[in-house]
Amino acid sequence: MSSSKPESVEGLLLWLSENAFWNSDLLEIKESKFGGVGVFWALGPDQDPENDNLLLRIPKLAVLSPKNSFLYTLLIDYEPKTTEIDLSEGMHSLVLTFIYEKSLREQSPWHSYFESFSDDATAVPVCLWTEAEKSALYNSECDLLGMLDAAELANFYLECVAFAKENQAFVPIPDILKSSRDGVEELSKEELQAGLLKFGACVQSVISRAFTIDRFYGLSLVPGADLFNHLSPIMVGDSAITRENVHFVCDDADDLCPECGEHGCLHLEADDESDSEDIEGEELPEEDGDDEESEHEQEDEQEDEHEHEHKIPSHKDKSNGSHKHPVEHEVDAPSLTEITMAFVEELENGEKSETDLDDEEVSTLSLSENEEFDDEERPTVESVKHELAAELEDGSKCCDIALMKPAEESYGYELFNTYGNNLSNPYLLQRYGFICPDNVNVSCNLSIPMFAHLKKERASAKKKKQLKAKLDWYEEVGFDLCNDACAKIIMLESRDHDHDHDHDHDHDEEDGDCCSEEPEIDLADTWQLSPRIGSDAKPTLQTVALVHLLTLPFKEFELQLVECSSQRKLEKRVESMLVAKPLNKAEEAIIKTWIIERLRRYKSSQELAGPRGEMISAMIQEEKKLLLNASSKLK
Repeated sequence: MSSSKPESVEGLLLWLSENAFWNSDLLEIKESKFGGVGVFWALGPDQDPENDNLLLRIPKLAVLSPKNSFLYTLLIDYEPKTTEIDLSEGMHSLVLTFIYEKSLREQSPWHSYFESFSDDATAVPVCLWTEAEKSALYNSECDLLGMLDAAELANFYLECVAFAKENQAFVPIPDILKSSRDGVEELSKEELQAGLLKFGACVQSVISRAFTIDRFYGLSLVPGADLFNHLSPIMVGDSAITRENVHFVCDDADDLCPECGEHGCLHLEADDESDSEDIEGEELPEEDGDDEESEHEQEDEQEDEHEHEHKIPSHKDKSNGSHKHPVEHEVDAPSLTEITMAFVEELENGEKSETDLDDEEVSTLSLSENEEFDDEERPTVESVKHELAAELEDGSKCCDIALMKPAEESYGYELFNTYGNNLSNPYLLQRYGFICPDNVNVSCNLSIPMFAHLKKERASAKKKKQLKAKLDWYEEVGFDLCNDACAKIIMLESRDHDHDHDHDHDHDEEDGDCCSEEPEIDLADTWQLSPRIGSDAKPTLQTVALVHLLTLPFKEFELQLVECSSQRKLEKRVESMLVAKPLNKAEEAIIKTWIIERLRRYKSSQELAGPRGEMISAMIQEEKKLLLNASSKLK
């Protein structure tokens, strides 16, 4: 959980009152038993009589995005020394922006926000933990998923140092990126390690707080939104029940321009006109399905650039009184303490003050004490309030925290968000620095024992050749078909389960306690990482498919799969022969051997003291318990 300092929360609340809407009538911030501070429902057991479920609204112009920072032009002009690192977008861009903005101290518009961050220098990515701690994680999921290797982080750090040196004529180098050597390649191991630890603390601060805004702003820090602690799902019977009280929502509609962040702008119109001209100038084939397919592919590519898809709550645009975007949750308009209802009515009627500026020309963060104005141009407190109110009125240009379900007495009426309902403990540890006991998403990878098995299968030249043919086909053709079949089966099983669930339990859908209608399907990206024991202590469908392929007689493999002339037939055969077919005793024995080998590889060492030692011990015990349970189910 992103840790905040209790003594600095007042400064953050003051910042929110000046730059956003924070529903102080319903919320209070105090220490949480989960660590640091949390957000609590101020009314205790009582519900809000006005049924107002908008808890936070902050303009996109006020979030810390690289595109809102003075650094952005330098980021996009910079040519990285390492091709794998792009400082112009994504997490790399956000981390570097944070470092530079924080170094400005009071001169940064987000200074009060940064002051609320915890000063815990030990909060660093798991790849920077001590050698003893990483050794204790040997063979764990953290190890097998490559989370203990600091090489990628080191390359990122060195790239940031190079960026700072190259641009020092334009902006001073932050202390954290200062190097005593002219060339970063000349840094000693000790200097690199010391710099990495300080840099890693900044990285952890950012990745534990980042939200995806939309296709224009991308990953950003959202003051106030990161105050809510995380609560993982729990198992009730055979169902995973989500427990978050609030949800982060932000408009990312199809008509939002990735170039300027506006809706239905001239960029999009120009693109549409260009596409129309291209189509008119071409001779279209008789069947025009390819154009439609291409359109969908372009949309898919845009969607793939984002980690999550966000929808704006059902908040009416006061300017036209209509809903423009998909509805996810009902959110009422904010009732600001310092902005009267008379003023809101004035906005609704379109009677804006002459001091109002166009949304693209004004930001409440752009007014610096050092700026000079003519007497007629000098902004007044009232004009700044007008500008903020105008921004908050347009929900499509804001980020919201909306109430989903009431806070519970058992947690002292603390309100929780979710950082990911299907994140296992290794991913929670890597991204947020904590784990959740009894995590329902625990799984165990079997890749290393699987490769040991393949090595034995290559004993003879003939077997080696046949195995290579199978794996080549699987990588080029079969794996994608298996994934499609896996997704289909998972969806069907989920619908059947939801149908039974509705009959067996009397739940109100509005309670948020029922299973999700569309489950998030977690499939490995490569066949090499696909063998796994799932949270239900059973081999995953991808694991079953791989084992079936390995044991399939080679002649049958060639005849039924390789030489299949029809794509449709091949898809059906892959599903029936590899994915949906039950495991026989010999195949179960293979997987059981893999499980035993995975268990054997854990180190028997003394438990480490302290919070990190406790987390390491809890995760390994969790994994061993799952593997032993899975082994007992196999013959």
